[in-house]
Amino acid sequence: MKQNNKKNQKVRKTRPFEGLINQLKRETVVLVNMDKFEDFKQALNDADIDYDLGDFWGDGIFVVKK
Repeated sequence: MKQNNKKNQKVRKTRPFEGLINQLKRETVVLVNMDKFEDFKQALNDADIDYDLGDFWGDGIFVVKK
């Protein structure tokens, strides 16, 4: 019989914009949904990334790395 011991598992802090920030480090432009832009802007400031705002496209906005 297999025991499922979850009390020793490490709890990892979630970073919801980690993928977009990594993409912005590799490339110069990402498209962000307008609903999530305020939270993404805070995540960019926490990561010390300088950015400019681009054009609007659909429900999103382009964020350009300086």
